[in-house]
Amino acid sequence: MIKTETHPDGMVSLRPIGDLDWSNAGALGHAVHNVLTPFVRVEIDLEHVISVDAVGITRLLRSVRLIRSIAGEVQVTRVPAAVQSRLDLLGIDLRFIGTSRPGEAA
Repeated sequence: MIKTETHPDGMVSLRPIGDLDWSNAGALGHAVHNVLTPFVRVEIDLEHVISVDAVGITRLLRSVRLIRSIAGEVQVTRVPAAVQSRLDLLGIDLRFIGTSRPGEAA
């Protein structure tokens, strides 16, 4: 399940609840597509995510890349330790997903 909230300043918060895994990762993709407009500002708040698998991580990465590809801003916030440890194990730094680093193509 994904809770969606639009704040008065236009920021959209997407809050997955429970496991972000093969059984429900598509819900995050649908939520992102529902709010996708150029220059959208999105917060993906993971506070209520209990666990994540490879499909959930892939969906999260695709969502971040997609939002940034249309000149949107995205922040992944309140990442639980269990999720962060998986990202760290894979060498994933969400701050740089879908952005260009010096010397790299976008």
